[in-house]
Amino acid sequence: MRTKRPDMLRAPIKGHWFRMTLSGEKQEEYRDITPYWTTRIANVIGVPVKDVIKTAEKGNITLDLMLTAGYGGGCPSLVSCVTLAVGIGRPEWGASGQRQFIFHHHYFRSVMFGNKKNWEELEKFFYGGKATSNYIGKVR
Repeated sequence: MRTKRPDMLRAPIKGHWFRMTLSGEKQEEYRDITPYWTTRIANVIGVPVKDVIKTAEKGNITLDLMLTAGYGGGCPSLVSCVTLAVGIGRPEWGASGQRQFIFHHHYFRSVMFGNKKNWEELEKFFYGGKATSNYIGKVR
């Protein structure tokens, strides 16, 4: 069973975006500026909800973001150290073309395949065993 961390955001994404993120091709994650996401971010970074956008626009907030390829405990997941910003992202990475919360990936703290940490299993699952990335731990 995974331990809940109040200082980390969690977000499920589609397998396509997960693979692009894991390979290092997609370096940002996007979420619409809605009361739901604003409240979740406020709870993690410890500012009032009304100050989240203003704080994010400064671009100096770093936090952990857990991305899962789907829903449920058995899904592949990764924890990424990200910087929070507000802006218009890249459509080829799934941005809507409007102002959104942008999470810039810096490095991965961990990658899990199902319930075990195993990079080789992820490589086999996503890329047929070919070594395609050693992005874990690298700062971009």
